[in-house]
Amino acid sequence: MNINVYRTLRSVTFVVISLISVTVFAQPSKEALDHAREGYEYEQQGQFAEALYKYNQAIAADTKYPYPVQRIAAMYQKLRNYSKAIEFYKRAIALDSAFDDYNYYNLALSYRTLRKFDSAAIAYNLFTRRMKPILEEDSLTLRRSLSFINYTERSQELRKQPGNTFEPVPLDSVNSPYLEFGPAVTLDGKLLYFTSRRPSTNTQKYNETGDFGDDLFTANRDGSGRWAVSRPMGAINTIDDEGASTFSADGQEVYYSLCRRPDGVGDCDIYMSALDDSGWKASINIGRVVNSPQWDGQPSINPDGTALYFSSRRLGSVDGSEDLWVSYRNTGSGWAAPVNLGETINTAGSERSPFIAADGRTLYFSSDEHAGYGEHDLFVTYRQDDGTWTEPKNLGTPINTSGNDEFLTIPARGDTIIYDSDRGRLGNTDLFFAVLPADLQPKPVILVMGTVFDKRTKKPVRAKIELMDLDKDELLAVYQSDATTGEYRVPLPLGKLYGVTATATNYLFYSGNFTVSDTSKYREVTHNIPLSAADTSIYASNNNPPKDPIKTIPPKDTSKTKTNVTPTPPETVVLNNIFFDFDKATLRKESFAELRNVAKMLKTYPTMEIELSGHTDTVGDEAYNTLLSENRAKAVRHYLIYTGGIDGARITAKGYGSTRPVAPNETEEGRQLNRRTEFAILKR
Repeated sequence: MNINVYRTLRSVTFVVISLISVTVFAQPSKEALDHAREGYEYEQQGQFAEALYKYNQAIAADTKYPYPVQRIAAMYQKLRNYSKAIEFYKRAIALDSAFDDYNYYNLALSYRTLRKFDSAAIAYNLFTRRMKPILEEDSLTLRRSLSFINYTERSQELRKQPGNTFEPVPLDSVNSPYLEFGPAVTLDGKLLYFTSRRPSTNTQKYNETGDFGDDLFTANRDGSGRWAVSRPMGAINTIDDEGASTFSADGQEVYYSLCRRPDGVGDCDIYMSALDDSGWKASINIGRVVNSPQWDGQPSINPDGTALYFSSRRLGSVDGSEDLWVSYRNTGSGWAAPVNLGETINTAGSERSPFIAADGRTLYFSSDEHAGYGEHDLFVTYRQDDGTWTEPKNLGTPINTSGNDEFLTIPARGDTIIYDSDRGRLGNTDLFFAVLPADLQPKPVILVMGTVFDKRTKKPVRAKIELMDLDKDELLAVYQSDATTGEYRVPLPLGKLYGVTATATNYLFYSGNFTVSDTSKYREVTHNIPLSAADTSIYASNNNPPKDPIKTIPPKDTSKTKTNVTPTPPETVVLNNIFFDFDKATLRKESFAELRNVAKMLKTYPTMEIELSGHTDTVGDEAYNTLLSENRAKAVRHYLIYTGGIDGARITAKGYGSTRPVAPNETEEGRQLNRRTEFAILKR
């Protein structure tokens, strides 16, 4: 079912229409025919006022002639004056109910647009009883009409249900007199992107719509929770229309729709732009593997960047309508051929504006075919372990209305939404905020965020952040910290032991881990990441000072005193993702990703020599602890030599037992910090 279908008479010329009217219906007068012919010519040229004048002359010349009445109805429908369209379609039908079956169909469309669904259903029923398909287009229109009738019947019980949340609130500081749609909020909920047709890059108003074309805008949320005045995204906007957008979890990539571009594959394609320290780069078409010769748009990237959901009318969509598709990122680079999400989600109607939540499994979308309250309603479905999707569930009222409610976005917290709706504004949309009922929320995640910075200078660092499933030794996602601020955001779905590793050119890597149980609730964890420069002059952290401590020689004319400067202790890097079996020196498989990082570092710096050191807490016999810590350090050294391919002469291993604590041993948290493996650089 697609309300955008605009259908009047089949594609025939006025002359043929006139002949049909003579041979089948009562013959109109010559004067009426002449006026109608002139009206039709004006209509085809878009001169609707002149056409209306001529059609009215035809009606005055022959009050029983239905054709000019029908054409006036069609013009009002095209001009979006649906009340007038209904008036004249009803007049045309009253003059001759058999003149054209499509009068009933267009009457139904006009009623639907005004959200008079009961009247629309009656008109659809009359159309389906009369229509005898000749062309494939007739058959398609008939199926859509039957689909709406079925939709109306299926929606009756739903519409009896009471509201399930508070009344949505418009974002007055963001909305404008023009159309706003396609919101996209960052995981922390502090930055909002959206598309608007207000004046910006596009300064020429379109006469037909009264707007200025699509540009991307952004707004920040202040400490009180209020959204600041929005601003254009800048260089990313062009004279073309920048449609609905989606941002990677780290905010470093944006995917959005662009239409009618010279490098386009179809009418509208999906493009991508990346952020660096100079701003957003020029947009790039993501290619023919994803984009089709038909319409493709409204993308949503999943949190780990491995799946791109979007809407498309490509071959394979049900009845050529808008269906939801997904493309998976290849292991190397690029995207695989898209896959239709299947008929549990997709229908003969229009499915669009997908949004995949932070848990990577909860998908929201809009549809005008699944049982609902109006035109496009918002729905939720959940991806199951076997890859199938649950039956879509309507988000209910008052989120959904009798109009169009679409383009939902949810921060990682998962309990509120921002979406666009034309509630109270026929044909125009604003952005609204709403509380999402608990049973419709995505599954909880842990949002880890912070800043990557140089440990010495405190300046932000652009780093690659890898997320690992340590139990499976599997790379899940790769993120980037912001080049300007060093900020990063990583969502962690439930039920895994995660390893997080940060690497940057000329820096030693940093690692950490997070255990997220299946029963965890949403929470935010601030985890700042200090990176140590790899080229710093440092030496092993042991009890023996270097043989040649650094000396400073004062100027001869000011002092006779020689000063020996105690060298700065070496920088140590804790290997947080090294795990051993309890009370043993046996490496667990969860350690392999970390060990590969150490080996990679040593291969990157082929002259580097390190000391591996093992440490324990104070529980137990000190001699035993010292031996255990040394054996664990040796186990790491053994892996690096025999699996990592590193020359053993470059690695020493030593156990320090409990002699070098980094935290008090009075608490379990402190003892856990003291049980560690780390390395220090002996030689750069």
